[in-house]
Order: sequence, then structure tokens, then C-alpha cells
Amino acid sequence: MRKSFVAFAALVFAFTLVSAGMAATMAETATFVGMFGKIGHYGPVPAFGFLKAFAKVDEWARVNAAWMTAPMPIVKGSPGSPVIFSFFAAHLINASLVKLDYTDPLNRIHDFFVAGLWGVLNVTFVFQDSTFFWMSRPMVDRGPGVLAVDADPVNGTPWSVFTLAIDGFLPVRGRVMFHRVKTVEIPDGDVVMDSKIDIKDLAVIAKSYGSMPGRANYDFSLDINFDWRVDIRDLAMVAKAFGSKY
Repeated sequence: MRKSFVAFAALVFAFTLVSAGMAATMAETATFVGMFGKIGHYGPVPAFGFLKAFAKVDEWARVNAAWMTAPMPIVKGSPGSPVIFSFFAAHLINASLVKLDYTDPLNRIHDFFVAGLWGVLNVTFVFQDSTFFWMSRPMVDRGPGVLAVDADPVNGTPWSVFTLAIDGFLPVRGRVMFHRVKTVEIPDGDVVMDSKIDIKDLAVIAKSYGSMPGRANYDFSLDINFDWRVDIRDLAMVAKAFGSKY
């Protein structure tokens, strides 16, 4: 009887250790988010742009967005008269809150929520004759704001719409094009949005190599580091993550 009790106690102890180990492993498992979105409105005005967000839930987030209230012009050749256009560019400077399934103070439930301090630039490009230049003007420096991703208000499909609200600016709204929630970090550079980074992503970026806002083939989604030119830096960032799957 004593041997049976000792064996049973040993079994319980072993099970407790295994359960504790599994619980610790589950507790330590990180959750990562990757999301791409198409901007459709700036306040009540139609807008054109792109937003991307990468995050480790409860720890950090990287968010970039760029938008304008008219389609980006395509400047061909060397225009005699100046072609001038501007757009806004926002980036998250510091995240104070990064959550999934977050209930805000107004009791609204969000699929994904990021709060923190943001910077916003007004970027202007000028093309004339064979020259061009661009300049940026700070509009917001470390202003509070949030990114909220929500279900479709009509059909309830989760992860469908997003709102970027930064103090001093009208809300930026759009639709989610692609998102993933994983236990492995999601790298930037999956421009074809197929959960892997391979030759197809490199080929798409290579096709736009050398482009910039106002020139053919430029797209905010292909400008990986958001420096307004698709160049070797963008290719290098994709090449660094080449072969990644998530």
C-alpha cells in the first residue's frame, strides 16, 4: 500500500512539474501581429494611401502610414510647368499600449489596438524641367494617438476596418487588406501578402526600383523603409528576411 501511495505521489508530482512547465511555456509564448491596410478617408474626405503595422503584443509596435486627398500624379519626362503635390506621413514613435481584443474606456471592443506617441510630416514634392526636390514639414511631434482595428460595422467580419486617430488631425480610416496573428515575429517586406518572403516580393520591388512619389511604378506599399524612394535599402530589407514564412 505504501509503495502504491509513493508511486501515486511521485506521479502527481511529476504531472505538476510538467503542467507548470507547460503553463510557463504558454505564458512565455509571444504573440506577433502584422497588418497592411488601404486608406480610404481622411475625415469626411476621400483619401488615397497605405498603412502598415507590425507588433509584439504587450511590448512594442511599428506603424507607418501615408495618405493624400487626391490620386498621386504621375509625372512624365521633364514638365515645363511645375508639378507640386503633398501628402501626410505618420509614424509611431513610442507605443504605450499594444493589445489584442482590447476594450477601450468607452466599452468598445477592438480586434487590435495601439496607443502611443506619434509624429506626422507634411511631405511636398516639386517637379520642374529636369529637376525635382522634396521637403518635409513637421506637423505633429510626439502627439498622442491610437490605431484601432475593428470588425466590419455592417457584416461583423473581424479585422476589416481601421482608424488612425492622432491629436490635431482628422481621423484616417481604411480597410484591412491583409493581417496575420502568429507566435513568430512577422517580418516587413511581404509585399505580395502571401505569408512568406521570396522571389516574388523581390521581383515586385525590383520592378519599381528607382521610383519615387510622382513617378511611374511608385507605391507606398513597396517603399519598405518609408523614405520616399524604392532603392537598394528596400531590396536589402527584403533580402534580409528572404525565406521567412509565417
